[in-house]
Amino acid sequence: GDWILDPFCGCGTMNVEATIKGINNIGVDMQPLFTLITYLKIKSMYWDINWLKKQIERFLSDVQINVDSEFSSSSLSKYIAMKKMGEVYLPKSLMKGVNQDSLKCIGIIKGCIEDFGSDISDKNLRRDLQNFFKLPLAYWMRSMLKKQNPEKIVRTYTEYLWDMFFSVYYFHRFKNNIYDFDLGESRIYTGDVRKLDELDDEKLKRDEQIDGIITSPPYGTAIDYIGEHKWALYVLDLTKDHLDLDRKMHIGTSRVSKSLATEIKEKSENFLSLPEIAQKVLLQMVRNGKEDKAAAFYKLSLIHI
Repeated sequence: GDWILDPFCGCGTMNVEATIKGINNIGVDMQPLFTLITYLKIKSMYWDINWLKKQIERFLSDVQINVDSEFSSSSLSKYIAMKKMGEVYLPKSLMKGVNQDSLKCIGIIKGCIEDFGSDISDKNLRRDLQNFFKLPLAYWMRSMLKKQNPEKIVRTYTEYLWDMFFSVYYFHRFKNNIYDFDLGESRIYTGDVRKLDELDDEKLKRDEQIDGIITSPPYGTAIDYIGEHKWALYVLDLTKDHLDLDRKMHIGTSRVSKSLATEIKEKSENFLSLPEIAQKVLLQMVRNGKEDKAAAFYKLSLIHI
């Protein structure tokens, strides 16, 4: 009956493990791709594995027919396929070097995803399955758009989708044949950890509703959570402006205002509000020519105080 919270849940390691242990849990992260991954990891624990296999086979067959129809002049599928093309929006700043055939191939896969599951009466289940099919596009998107031809894109996508399936498959094998987990309840939100009370969850709005917090906090400047995944954020329709998302929510990015480094150098009032040990470290970074890194940590420090 206890509830634990991971306010920086990332791709959901804590939430998955807690769910398997039968512990109720809440995960929050500002990165919408990560929360989608976390949500689907847990949601797929409840799916029938034979049903999922059949859906994947049916879907991949549709993808292959439509891709062949577009790119293979000798394929019979060009005469029988229903043309399916989803919208792939990328800002001009990300279009440099993008292969147009590759972009069209990604659009076909998206079109097949958006068309899939019309026979599934449960709208939430259909949406979750469509999002499951979207995820393989997230991991190699930049390479797909710039380096891979349509044939390689379909092969890469197919391999990753089956990898995802077998992760779910072996979980269910273990659950059915070795130990039948009593799964805990899990709730996943995309949001700002500094504004938990604004999320639509009663347990985050009332005192003494959370029994424990278990987390690995943001990695400072080590990982650019938005920039490293900007291609996928657009293709999966998770943002219309990754820079705006970065400015509003990303506390670890190195892309911070240069004025923050100036505040350190000039020992502004905000800077002097930090503990002396923090001031010393930041000044040393600036002296060593690491102004961007110092500014990023300074931004993080200001948020915490």
